[in-house]
Amino acid sequence: QELPIATTTNFNVTLLEDAKLLDEVVVIGYGTQENKDVTGAVSVVKGEDLNKVVVVDAAQALQGRAPGINVVQNTGAPGSKLQVRIRGVGTNGNADPLYILNGMPVDDLSFINPNDVENVSVLKDASATAIYGNRGANGVVIVTTKKGSTKKTTFDFNMLFGISKTWKRLKLLDSKEWATLKNESDFNDGLTPKYNPETMSGGTDWQDQIFTTGKMNSYSLSASGATEKSNYFISGGYLKQTGIVKNSGYERYNFSGNHNVNVGKRFTLGLYSNVAFYERLEANDGGEGFSSVIGNSLMMDPTTKVNSTRGEDSTFAGGLGEAINPVALINTRIGKNKGINFVGNVFGEYKFLKYLKYKSAIGFNYANSTFSEFQNRFFVRGDQKRDVSAVTRDQNQSNSIVWANSVAFEKTIAEDHKVEGLVLMEYLASRSEYFRAQKGDTRDNDPTSQYLTASRATTASAEGLATENAMLSYLARGAYEFRNKYLFTATIRRDESSRFPKSNRVGYFPSFSAGWKISEENFFKLFKPMVTYMKIRAGYGKTGNQNISGYNADYPGATPLSGVQNYSFGTGVGNKAGTVVTGTAPLSLGNSNVTWEKISQTNVAVDLGFFRERILFTADYFTRTTKDMLVQKQVPYISGLEVSPYVNGGAVQNKGVELSALYRDKKGKVNYSIGGNITFTKNKVLEYKLPYYDGVFRGDNVNVTKEGSSISDFYGYQTDGIVQTQEEVDAMKSAQPNVQPGDFKFKDLDGDGVITDKDRTTLGSPIPKFTYGFNAELGYRNFDLTMFFQGSYGNKIYNGTKFVTQSSSMSENYNKSKVMLDRWTGPGTSNEIPRVTNKDVNNNGRVSDYFIESGSYLRLKVLQLGYTLPEKHTKRLKMEKVRVFIGAQNLLTFTKYTGFDPEIGQNVNNVNGQRYQSPTDFGVDRGGTYPQARSWQFGINASF
Repeated sequence: QELPIATTTNFNVTLLEDAKLLDEVVVIGYGTQENKDVTGAVSVVKGEDLNKVVVVDAAQALQGRAPGINVVQNTGAPGSKLQVRIRGVGTNGNADPLYILNGMPVDDLSFINPNDVENVSVLKDASATAIYGNRGANGVVIVTTKKGSTKKTTFDFNMLFGISKTWKRLKLLDSKEWATLKNESDFNDGLTPKYNPETMSGGTDWQDQIFTTGKMNSYSLSASGATEKSNYFISGGYLKQTGIVKNSGYERYNFSGNHNVNVGKRFTLGLYSNVAFYERLEANDGGEGFSSVIGNSLMMDPTTKVNSTRGEDSTFAGGLGEAINPVALINTRIGKNKGINFVGNVFGEYKFLKYLKYKSAIGFNYANSTFSEFQNRFFVRGDQKRDVSAVTRDQNQSNSIVWANSVAFEKTIAEDHKVEGLVLMEYLASRSEYFRAQKGDTRDNDPTSQYLTASRATTASAEGLATENAMLSYLARGAYEFRNKYLFTATIRRDESSRFPKSNRVGYFPSFSAGWKISEENFFKLFKPMVTYMKIRAGYGKTGNQNISGYNADYPGATPLSGVQNYSFGTGVGNKAGTVVTGTAPLSLGNSNVTWEKISQTNVAVDLGFFRERILFTADYFTRTTKDMLVQKQVPYISGLEVSPYVNGGAVQNKGVELSALYRDKKGKVNYSIGGNITFTKNKVLEYKLPYYDGVFRGDNVNVTKEGSSISDFYGYQTDGIVQTQEEVDAMKSAQPNVQPGDFKFKDLDGDGVITDKDRTTLGSPIPKFTYGFNAELGYRNFDLTMFFQGSYGNKIYNGTKFVTQSSSMSENYNKSKVMLDRWTGPGTSNEIPRVTNKDVNNNGRVSDYFIESGSYLRLKVLQLGYTLPEKHTKRLKMEKVRVFIGAQNLLTFTKYTGFDPEIGQNVNNVNGQRYQSPTDFGVDRGGTYPQARSWQFGINASF
């Protein structure tokens, strides 16, 4: 502060808090920069912000915290992985970002303890990600874990207890209501009704039978400290979470260490390691569709009891339709996924001069998981039984090694010229193996029968595969700053990848960015102190994408073969068949011309700081264009190929605007901050020779990718109300020959007078028009309050639950939503909900806009109240700090979506043992999705 000198030299001065957020160090690719010197699009989320959200996966805490980052929890099952998208979807292949953990590339962040995270940097534009070459197309998430920073040893202890429940249940019919609709459907089809609704009680609520109260316990202890020559951080953590679906849960043990030692004045050694042991109990048998436990709980008729009284050799009752007793599915199957993840690296750094240093680092990543499934013998009825128990073992093992050598230069010349440089060589090699074995006829209800050796069967099945890939890279980066005003950065990377044929393995990925700190110019003093900081920046770069999604991803140029194909030779004699011989046949076709996708991106932005940086504002405009997309070309079934071959074809563009703002201040004993961000994104397919159909649901395609639309638009018929009278039926016979009063009218878009496949059209996109998040923090004396909201707008969802619970067909005896009580029952009764029928001759259940719903939502993700014990009390306890808190997550959700949860991501497929996210199959709620939970927590954070 500047104070006038009067007649005294004694002053009472209270120092004002200086919110120098722009001086904080930001982690970028292979290095760091001060926030105010960054010219690319980089968002930073601090570890202290991450820890205010109770999460299992650190990536989940990014949701809504920074612009341009869309995090979707595909399923609420404990331990499930997340879908992260940065600046939209730029490929119909694997769109996951690259994760870097302390310099080591990893597949995801599910195995690290969020309490160990120091900060997360998200690189979004190509000027920031091009330094990662053909792995940077989908953005880069760089995680830095904590290090020792004080001279004395400090211990941090975190403890948390929580409970969780479903935040929503679907309102389905009771026995009386169901019987009424079933009788009506019989009557509408000319059949004799066979139920007496008045004699039926409430029946079974199958959702009550499968859902339960989940519990969560979490503990972590860390120790950190430093000496004159070293610093260290070690931690251990334990997490146990039981799900809201019975017999589901997740358990994890974490151990990590980070240690740096100065050997002399010039040489530094560093070591980081993290190991996680986990076990996931999977109860939602059959995946996320209607064959799952949750899906069957929605379909099962309410008139059936849980247990049978008919004398079968099982206690489980069979329903009236195709649905299987979900309690039987839970109690006769044990599915466990047990594994270990290890990541570690060691480096040595030598400083030749004050401004020149050499660094060599080697890292190793290892993952091994075993899925054990035991299916016990059971009988519900003739078509719902398991005659022979079975044991299955799936084992996945992967490892990768990275070796990097770099020389870095940093020097300020004549005070006005700051020069930085980096050259680096990097080698990456990965290998993965998969093995599956199955055997049946084990001893029932015996824990020892859950092993292959317990089987009494004489036959077994087994399969497996292994894949490898490697990459050799060279890169260089140069940065120049003049008088702390003008900033320039350029990078170039050369990648050579084994995934592609030799002629197409090498690619070059350049980028350039510049910034101008206008607030450092003399003329800008006119705007101070209101505007204290202003920087404009722009960047352009090219990246690549080699992350093919699907089977044979490591060898798209080679033709994979299957060795279990049978063929009949000869015609035989009389009625005898020819000789059957087991042979080999192609599963797909290799393409010797295939290469990686090419992505170019432009970014223009402005950063503003007001009132000594108490208010910060950032706006980015970006365009991102992908060419030569790696697509699987659909081929006729007559080809005999199980997997479509890969080709380069198609282009897609994302354009968008990112806005973020933060205001923080302190008034007396009250300090507060309010922040928010919003991202607008428009996705458009620029080139795609033939439409690609995906999202198979009940035998029909729901998604289509074609020119002029966005990736994976929904595709189907448009409804035009409901036929009310017989006169309307007579007028529509040529267009819809089987239509009846109470059925849907479908629009004849091609005008040929007949409803055919040519009348299908796009029905909306699963990609949000914008995503957003905003938060507020308030501190008063020793109390702190945090609120955080997150949401999306403009995306659509194909509601598969509605297909079953709100469609007109009653033929399968499935239960229905209470919405069906407002169905069409005569002229004028409804123009939205069709009649009930067993036959559905008009095919009212075809893919149409009736099943497309808004996926927009706003969710109060976090509400937390904390209290920090006064210092006088902590000293008595010989503690440095003690904070207790209570909180809730997913406390409120505002949405018009009628399914379980509006957060719907990509579908996961399994081809020959390889699980992968289907690139163009997302936004489809198949009815069995494990919903997210509403949870309440109590926790303690202590330092001593």
